[in-house]
Amino acid sequence: MKNINDKKISFKNKNIIFILFLLTSTFIFSCEKEPVDYREKWVGMYEYNKKYQDRPVGSGWLNVVAKGDSMIYITVCGDLEATVDGSFGRKEFSIKGYFKEDSIYILCWDGPLGMGGFTREFRGKKLKN
Repeated sequence: MKNINDKKISFKNKNIIFILFLLTSTFIFSCEKEPVDYREKWVGMYEYNKKYQDRPVGSGWLNVVAKGDSMIYITVCGDLEATVDGSFGRKEFSIKGYFKEDSIYILCWDGPLGMGGFTREFRGKKLKN
């Protein structure tokens, strides 16, 4: 036959285990996690084809580097602000573009917006490491 005191001991053990579980889970969830830089997936070398006024004019390589908060540096464009969705640009220098999966697209134009001018287009694929 079991003693009543045995039940009290096991009940105390359950409480201790429950308290330890709460403390451990609180610690795990309260640990500050390192934020993920959304630009990291775009950083690297790309091989591109270049068009000038819709005519192919060559190919080459460009490099994308994360720089500061929300900024990227692209060798053919300079510093640009990048958004979480992969678009980037700079109105004062008539540059816009976007990343899609492992590709990059850049459009640069000379002259005021909507007033014509000359366009340069870069379409590239990210090189594998």
